[in-house]
Amino acid sequence: MTTAAHVFVALVALPCIAFIILLVRKRVLRVKYAVVWVLIGIVLTLLVIWPGLVDMLARVFGVAYAPSLLFTGAIVVLLAVVVHHSLEISRLEASVRLLAQRSALDSIEHQKDEHA
Repeated sequence: MTTAAHVFVALVALPCIAFIILLVRKRVLRVKYAVVWVLIGIVLTLLVIWPGLVDMLARVFGVAYAPSLLFTGAIVVLLAVVVHHSLEISRLEASVRLLAQRSALDSIEHQKDEHA
């Protein structure tokens, strides 16, 4: 990577880490979701500090074009985030359905009590 690319990645990674930490401190973002984004920021920072890391990892994994390893890694991480969020949405949907059913039953009970 060129020096300009290193500076650009540093200018993106470090403020992103600070922003995520700020969101956690303000309780806008839960810690369990922030961990992934902070780790991504740390990885980007490592890439800035250690420029040959991508090339070394590409050789270890047998990838001919090192930037394609970065894109593959990014795709895998984003797919993992999407699957995790899908699981969370499914869990929350089940909870909302259960709460709605309980609320409907409570409403019926309340109406019976009023008419009795």
